[in-house]
Amino acid sequence: MTDQIDTADHILELERMTSRLLATGDVDKMMEYMAEDVKLLNPGMELLVGNHHEKEGLEAARDTEGLDMSFQPTGAEISSSGDMAFAYGEISMKLPDGSQQTEKYVTIWRKKHGKWQVVLQARNANE
Repeated sequence: MTDQIDTADHILELERMTSRLLATGDVDKMMEYMAEDVKLLNPGMELLVGNHHEKEGLEAARDTEGLDMSFQPTGAEISSSGDMAFAYGEISMKLPDGSQQTEKYVTIWRKKHGKWQVVLQARNANE
């Protein structure tokens, strides 16, 4: 049981680390934690496949004056096999017009060749 908790804590730490990378604008480093064929389920959009979509979106967000985005994981669980996990949390955004927006998210992580990567990310706007 301890391994399960330690691994779930590790996933939460990976989530917090990628949040810190977002805060510093280091999109390239963030992509190291996204599978090449990651599936993205973003609000109001069709399914996107490929980490290049996430990279383009994050770079555009980073370069948008007045946009401030952060996310905070609130929980994670790991599969009994130890090679799949999910985390979930909340995304907070201050938009260029000064308004606030909040979303929920879930990421599914897969451990392959000893490295954890996000294979699916889904976001849902609260409004």
